[in-house]
Amino acid sequence: MSKLRFGDFTCDGVTDVLAVENGRWAISESARKPWRELNHHLHDPVANLFIANMDQDDNIDDILRYEVKDDEEQLGRLVIWWRSKNGVEPWERFAVTLSSHNPNNPFQTSLLFGFVGHFRPLSGGTLTVDYDRIGHFQILGARPELSLFPY
Repeated sequence: MSKLRFGDFTCDGVTDVLAVENGRWAISESARKPWRELNHHLHDPVANLFIANMDQDDNIDDILRYEVKDDEEQLGRLVIWWRSKNGVEPWERFAVTLSSHNPNNPFQTSLLFGFVGHFRPLSGGTLTVDYDRIGHFQILGARPELSLFPY
């Protein structure tokens, strides 16, 4: 199951299956049709990908991933969300948040969680929870927000 992801990439309201086939992202439409290439640019393993429709202009799911980088100037960690719009476009930067940093915590990377979903009524957004259990929300076209309570 870690080599599969599920979303609607054909805008027909039926769940499709995403996997890496022949070195590229491919889908099985409605989980019934033969594999066909979805994106000739990308081939990332699907285990760390997120699937959600992040904008209002269509009903086709996007594919997202995030990476964490140390930011020495800010003494924190940059969380960069990358998106492949509709699963067919190259990676583009979707959102960036700065989480707190604790150099004395050897588990901080494993305690960082990322989620995508509809946190507001009209568009999708990202949520990253840092090692202090503080949530960082990012919605397309909106200011980043911090949660008021730990998760």
